Amino acid sequence: MDYIRETIEYLKNYDSLKQSLINLEMDIKELKSNLDVGKIGAINYSDMPKGSNAQLPGDDVINNIYRLKVKREEYAITKKTLEKMDKTLAALDPYYAKILRAYYIDGLREESLYKHTNCSERNFYRSKNTALRVFAVQLHGINAIK
Repeated sequence: MDYIRETIEYLKNYDSLKQSLINLEMDIKELKSNLDVGKIGAINYSDMPKGSNAQLPGDDVINNIYRLKVKREEYAITKKTLEKMDKTLAALDPYYAKILRAYYIDGLREESLYKHTNCSERNFYRSKNTALRVFAVQLHGINAIK
């Protein structure tokens, strides 16, 4: 596994992951409202389908329960990843954190990037590589060193 490449992808997609949390929250609320006790009726067993390929009347409810479970798991994993990234960025040297945020999260380039970080082009890229390696080790642990 290439931890540097994976770390870069995490940083580049930071804002998308934040938006994903919002979308997952909306999906969870919608699925929960579809599963409201008042909206779920009793299954009428006299109307049970006949045959081997027939869909049972409760399949929609079961599918919604499964989708809700999957969305909750996705939400928990995404939230945990973002919290870990936030903690790691906060623990990082402020200069390194500023460089990583400016380049990967904010997407600054060229002159605006160098002005924002108060350094020359050469110094910026040297510092960025160091910051990225330090962040990768702190984010992924000992495996990132290999």
